[in-house]
Amino acid sequence: MALLGLLDREPSHGYDLKRYYDTYFGRGRPLPYGQVYATLSRLARDGKAIVGDAEPGAGPDRKRYNITETGRNEVEAWLSEPSPPSPTCRPICS
Repeated sequence: MALLGLLDREPSHGYDLKRYYDTYFGRGRPLPYGQVYATLSRLARDGKAIVGDAEPGAGPDRKRYNITETGRNEVEAWLSEPSPPSPTCRPICS
């Protein structure tokens, strides 16, 4: 879901999305490139992202991905749902 949320900002290449993910969510554990492209393929298959054509001179994998309205709606729904507390969270005592 995080990659889809990053696409909501602007159309991006897989390499750029990986760098953004690692910066914002990686916490010292970078996302493998294979996982990025597998996730982008699933998002495109499910109609949540659109894959552009390979850009000239940039190699066969240099494609720009863009979020669809379906993907944007899913990100909005995900952001509006409250997250359940982690089992390791403890209440703050006063």
